[in-house]
Amino acid sequence: MDKQLGRLIRARAGRGNGLKAKPNQTYTRRREMLVMTRGMNDRVATDTDFAKHVSDSVGRFARRDWGEMADEDIKANDWSIDNGARVLAGYGEGDDRVWIIREHDGSATTILFPSEY
Repeated sequence: MDKQLGRLIRARAGRGNGLKAKPNQTYTRRREMLVMTRGMNDRVATDTDFAKHVSDSVGRFARRDWGEMADEDIKANDWSIDNGARVLAGYGEGDDRVWIIREHDGSATTILFPSEY
């Protein structure tokens, strides 16, 4: 991952102290790993506007804004945070669509294109 983007993402994601955050608070754990797929990394490295979109998406994710998702998926994500289940959020449209998936145990959060799932 590009070092500058990595710093920007870490700054946006913040540092929470557990999973049971309230809306507009971060819930990340200190030992969580933030990764992106090779395809996502390649696009971020060559498209600064897209890199900003990804960074903004990570910030939204950290604030429990699940993006452009159906209401039932938003409710499922809120339940997942409180109950230690996997979270999937989506941001943008078309070729700029980004998914962010947080594992149930908080060990990793992955940024990827829907086609890479």
